[in-house]
Amino acid sequence: MKKIMITGSQNVDMLSRILNELIKHTKADYSIRRLNTSTLELVIENKKDNESFVVVNIDTPLNHYNQASQYKLITLGFNGKASVTLSSIETDLERDRTLIYCIQKEIKNKDTAIEPQEFPIKIKASWGNNVYQILSAVTAVLLVDRSIMGKLYDSNTIEQKTMQPLSRSY
Repeated sequence: MKKIMITGSQNVDMLSRILNELIKHTKADYSIRRLNTSTLELVIENKKDNESFVVVNIDTPLNHYNQASQYKLITLGFNGKASVTLSSIETDLERDRTLIYCIQKEIKNKDTAIEPQEFPIKIKASWGNNVYQILSAVTAVLLVDRSIMGKLYDSNTIEQKTMQPLSRSY
């Protein structure tokens, strides 16, 4: 079983919605549990993979990280120390939003590693405009299935609608 804790969210219901929309593009058998008012845990039922990760926004206080000491830490935020960050946000003439997701530091799994890289993500209007939640959900799903990278920019996978500008509040 693989566990991925995501902590620090002010809107775990929206984070859960984004996770559900992304994870359905994998073949994972999963469940999402609300641990408290700011923390979710994504549990992947896979007997051969017993890893635990915690995805933490380092731009906010780490109130809930102490309970995750047995988890491998993956940080996200808008600074050079974060494992994951946002490289840029692009808007085309039709008001579609594309986020350039950036892995700044290698993320090690049990047998392999996700190398530093950037790739685009089309953002659904239903995901809202909170960049931290989108980064958190994408990071969690990447830990489940790396092949999702190619699907996150596919207009057939991620439908587009007009959106409000993205914010950095968490």
